Amino acid sequence: MPETYKECELYKLIVMRYKELIEKSEDKTVTEIRAMVSPYNDFVQKKKAEILSNFPSYDPEKDFFSAMQKAIEYIKSIENIRMPIKFWLSFEELDRLKAGDVYSQAILLASLLRALDGKEVLIYCTEKENFYVGFVWQGLRYVINPENGAMFIGEDVLRLFQEDKPMYAFSDLVFESFE
Repeated sequence: MPETYKECELYKLIVMRYKELIEKSEDKTVTEIRAMVSPYNDFVQKKKAEILSNFPSYDPEKDFFSAMQKAIEYIKSIENIRMPIKFWLSFEELDRLKAGDVYSQAILLASLLRALDGKEVLIYCTEKENFYVGFVWQGLRYVINPENGAMFIGEDVLRLFQEDKPMYAFSDLVFESFE
């Protein structure tokens, strides 16, 4: 790990010089991106077990909202870093570093919500390049900002998406384009 400011600047220079090459190797198809939302991933299953240890007999109809809040607390423990290049992080890397880009955090949160039996879980990618995770619980649409854990419900979701229109939404089950 770099120990000095100069070392960090040198690493940054190297990364920026090879940015196009890195981004080309990081390109993913829609199918590959959808597959990244992985509720059955070993790491996600381990985190699910940790979350569910707070619930003696988990019933998604009754307990999902509280479990979802635990998942958000975990995601908020990961520092948001806006990276100058497109670079995918694995769930294990996010957890180990406790840092990563919001896109990787959104994918992890969506995977956790799907693992917790969340309904209609989607990651929304917007015109302003923001990422949100949405789900339906007890007939209401909720949208979470994984950067800060802010939650939008009902009319607030409509306002949010009027100001920053979704371009597409996806999960492991579906892909929707709004363009």
